[in-house]
Amino acid sequence: CGHNLGTYIVENGTAELIVDVMGTWDIQKIPGMEDVLLQGHYNGLNTIEKINGSWQYRSDVDGFDISSRYFGLDSNNNVFVSHEWKGVFKLELDQTFKNVTRYTTNESSPKGLKSSLITYNNTLLYTSETGVSRYNEQKDIFIDEPMLSVNLFAHDKYVTGKLIAESDSNRLWGFTDKHIVYFEPAKLNADLRAVKIALPSSLRGFVTGYESMAHLYDQTYLFGTKQGYLMLDLNSIQPKKYEVTINTAHKSILDSDRIPINMANENEFRFVENNLYFSYSVPEFDKFDEIMYQYQLEGIYEEWSDWSTTPEVAFRNLPFGDYTFNVRARGGNTTSDNTISYSFTIFR
Repeated sequence: CGHNLGTYIVENGTAELIVDVMGTWDIQKIPGMEDVLLQGHYNGLNTIEKINGSWQYRSDVDGFDISSRYFGLDSNNNVFVSHEWKGVFKLELDQTFKNVTRYTTNESSPKGLKSSLITYNNTLLYTSETGVSRYNEQKDIFIDEPMLSVNLFAHDKYVTGKLIAESDSNRLWGFTDKHIVYFEPAKLNADLRAVKIALPSSLRGFVTGYESMAHLYDQTYLFGTKQGYLMLDLNSIQPKKYEVTINTAHKSILDSDRIPINMANENEFRFVENNLYFSYSVPEFDKFDEIMYQYQLEGIYEEWSDWSTTPEVAFRNLPFGDYTFNVRARGGNTTSDNTISYSFTIFR
């Protein structure tokens, strides 16, 4: 494992320092070199080698001395290194993995704070505040990966680009201000399915940008926090059901006080009573879930509104006609079981 002091082997509860090069960030396999591992550290890259059953320092990778916290390899064994201040570098190495023969900066991946680069399903993924992109080897550029970007950041705020690829279940994990999100292959095709777990960053206690996770057993995972550890059992997370209700409805004449509407038997209004107000809510939900609402007013606004946390809406100066007000809700990535409606008419 990597440590500020170097690289350790942890076995039977004992940690042994095998490489005393400061600041081992990550350790990865090199395709075609079974007994050699590539390490990223504070001042570049080096390799370790297994000889007679024991791991030991092999050599530095000369020609590149930039901190290599995030790195990955393409199918040609070119090494990509991500640095949040300097961008993404593409390194071409000799066959011995001892020398960098050439390196360039990849201009298609915008540098940014807490950005990261990993390999998932043999694809290099780069994540920054602008979203997730994947490396296209034929074009030698990173291109947008909308499915990952939308499910991570479309409705949540970016707090870290750190992604974790977990090999046991082939899941890809990410973190937003409101959720822990994981992606896994769908059962019937190669598409990824996104699952959001409502647990805001303020309660997780993770060190932002240094999130860490280990699969323990079955569906149980261990996360490192500022104060210790957090255990997450996916089997204990039950699907939630949400129902939205309209709490109140009011009408008013322009610049006059609002008057309550009895929606059970009042649905026709004079033309001057053409200002209507609705409030709505989801009565029962997980305290960590952020409930969002979407409404539609058939008869004038046929498109649904954007999702919003605001539980009320006002329609002012409506023209005469027939209308149906619809509202639905969403918690996490689960939409309410119902869409509640109220139809009314404004006379000429």
